[in-house]
Amino acid sequence: MVVLAGSLRCGILSICKYLEKYHKVDKEKITILPYLLFEPEKHIHQLENAEKVLIILRNPADRAFSLWKSNLQNGLEWLDFENAIAREQIRFHKLAHKQIKWRYLYFRGGLYSKKVKNLRELMGEDRFSKKVQIIPFDEIMSEKILKKALDIEGATSDVIPQLNKSKIPANSKIQFTVRRIFEIFSEEKIRNTGIKNLLQILCKIVMDLNIKVQDITNLNRIDKLPDTKGIYDFLKHAYKEDIEILSEDFPQFQIWIES
Repeated sequence: MVVLAGSLRCGILSICKYLEKYHKVDKEKITILPYLLFEPEKHIHQLENAEKVLIILRNPADRAFSLWKSNLQNGLEWLDFENAIAREQIRFHKLAHKQIKWRYLYFRGGLYSKKVKNLRELMGEDRFSKKVQIIPFDEIMSEKILKKALDIEGATSDVIPQLNKSKIPANSKIQFTVRRIFEIFSEEKIRNTGIKNLLQILCKIVMDLNIKVQDITNLNRIDKLPDTKGIYDFLKHAYKEDIEILSEDFPQFQIWIES
C-alpha cells in the first residue's frame, strides 16, 4: 500500500485520479491522508502497512491562494484573500470541533517544517527514512518523477498529472449563502425527498452559474484580482524562514526561496 499525503491543495487527489486513469493503479492500493501532517497522532496507525509514504508539498504561497480560491468556489469563503488570512486564527478556534476547520488555515497550513518534524519524531528516524519520501509539488507533476517515486513500470502516458483548478465566483456572498441553503436542505429535518433533491439541484445550478459569469471576465489569475498580488508577495517573504528550516534536511525545497 502507498500513502499519499500533504497539506490541503497540494495535488494528492489529482495525482490519485491520474494514477487510476492512466496507469490503472488499483485505488485500494492507495490511501489518501490529506490531514496526516495536521493530525499525525490521529493517522499514524494508518502508516503501519504502508510500503511507502509519499508526501507532496506545494509552494506555501501558491497553496494558500489555491485554497482560498477553492473555498470561494465551494461556498466556504466570502472574504477577500487578505482578510481571510487575517481571520484564520479566529475562524479555526470557532470551528475547533469540526473537520472543516483545516480549510481555513491559509497561512499556518503552509508552515511545513514543524509538521514534518512532528511526523518524523512520531515515526522514529529509522522508519521515517525508510518509508517516507517528500517531494515538491513542482517535481511530482512530472510523470517521470512520479513513476520513479511510486515504482510504477510500463508505458509512459502522453498526459501529465493536472491539478484541479478552482475558479472564483462572481459573487462570493451568493456562493456562500447558496451553499448554506444547500446544507440545510441536506439535513434530515426536510422529509420530502423529492423537494429536497429539487432544491439541491437548483442550488448547484446557481453556484455553477455564479462561477461561469466570473469565468467569462477572466478574473481568476492572481494578477487580475485587486489587492491580491501584494498579499501574495508578502506571503512569499513570510514563509522564507520556515522554508529555510525545511531545506536543511530536504534541500529540494530550496527552489522555493530561489524562485
